[in-house]
Amino acid sequence: MIVIASAGLSDIGRKRHSNQDAFLMDDAQGLYVVADGMGGHQAGEVASQIVVDSIHQYYAASPPDADQETTRHDPSLSPDANRLREAIHYANQKVYQAAEDNKAYQGMGSTLAAVHFSRNTFIAANVGDSPIYLIHENAIETLSVPHTLMAEQQEFHPEDQTLFSPDLRHMLTRGMGVEDTVQPDICESPCFSGDRLVVCSDGLSGKVTPEEIRDVVAAQSAPDGCQKLIEMANQRGGDDNITALILHVHTANPLFQRLSHWFGRLTGNN
Repeated sequence: MIVIASAGLSDIGRKRHSNQDAFLMDDAQGLYVVADGMGGHQAGEVASQIVVDSIHQYYAASPPDADQETTRHDPSLSPDANRLREAIHYANQKVYQAAEDNKAYQGMGSTLAAVHFSRNTFIAANVGDSPIYLIHENAIETLSVPHTLMAEQQEFHPEDQTLFSPDLRHMLTRGMGVEDTVQPDICESPCFSGDRLVVCSDGLSGKVTPEEIRDVVAAQSAPDGCQKLIEMANQRGGDDNITALILHVHTANPLFQRLSHWFGRLTGNN
């Protein structure tokens, strides 16, 4: 059984007049989301909040044992991964429809970085450039796939660094609610006691390196680590909103795990 100790914090930064980041932490569902909104006239705030609220609503209305298969069902993914994928599509439709219905929200969108813990694994999914990091045995790995012009340029033309101006390189190539459909990148991995995951907005990742994030997370509790990372980003300019979630993975007592296993067999739930 996976037990998560989580903490999250969001800060407006030093240059912005509003906070367009939103986040969700639901320990009961094992569900954690960061959304970084984009759009004028507070539309970015609206988009990011719709993303986190809609994903939460989908999970609340869609129990894990429900029949989830739809026309978008991906047979290469586990049922839990397909559930997260469907939640993302649901949230994308909600943002898209809100922009269609209100002229003030036209053109709004959001990034998405989400982690969901199942029985023995976690699923990481992203749209846009809000990163997800895994820290395992003192090594940090980026699980998310950045959907930016710079990332696509490096993938297809690694030798040419001049195709786009610096201002355009960070432009998103995918976003929640920008179109009526969206294609998230999804990965699923086994979960181990002692693992740490960090889900954040680019207001943090643009100022603090992965190695620095690893060192802070290793040395601090989850709440103190969030505070420290945000302080570091602000000390280096705080040009954007800054959001950080830190997830400490623990496993339940082995005796409890064995009892749960036997109880499941007796009740037919295993």
